[in-house]
Amino acid sequence: MAINPWIKARIDGTRYNISRSIVNLLNTGNLNDSDIVDFIITMFNNAHYFGVPDGLRSVYVHGNARYRHVYGYVMYIRRYGSVSIHVGVGRIKRDFGDCAAYWGWQVLAHEIAHLVGVSGGHYLRHGSIHLSVAKYLLLESLPGGIALPSIYYLLVDYLLGIECKRKYSRASNRFIINELNKLTNNHVIDVKHYIDCSAVLRSVIKSCDRYLMGYI
Repeated sequence: MAINPWIKARIDGTRYNISRSIVNLLNTGNLNDSDIVDFIITMFNNAHYFGVPDGLRSVYVHGNARYRHVYGYVMYIRRYGSVSIHVGVGRIKRDFGDCAAYWGWQVLAHEIAHLVGVSGGHYLRHGSIHLSVAKYLLLESLPGGIALPSIYYLLVDYLLGIECKRKYSRASNRFIINELNKLTNNHVIDVKHYIDCSAVLRSVIKSCDRYLMGYI
């Protein structure tokens, strides 16, 4: 019998439809499917505190991203009260190998954070507020052993977005560097391991600006 490609749950009137490929991506190796689904739902519940709409009818988390230059994107369809998040599972696995789950979690939190303000007709843009929301969602929704590496990747991604891609101009590189310093000073994080997990990440860092290696 074929395995259903979707894992479904209904909580407080919201239907969650989560691609099995997403669940597989986000598994750090010691979780079951229901754990991951619960973490995703908790992340959405925590996001309501920041203005992500209550009363969503449906949430879809897809394991594919149509655009090659991004790891994920989000769409809110007001008419149907529906959220659709796309995460590039294949690309993340190729680029991050054994650390793919942590990069996947930060991509998911990053996209959920964009939904802040969507009730007012706009997505929350990249910047310090967006970064702080995404960081909060990871820290408050996941066990520390998953949250901390995911936050590290979130901060690295943001710093590269400012210094290399010029995408996140509303965020301060000094603010992000301070956040990285606090994270690595206050917690035991094997920075070398998480950088070495991805040849793509190392290449971007080196080609962007060598001085960043001192902060990352």
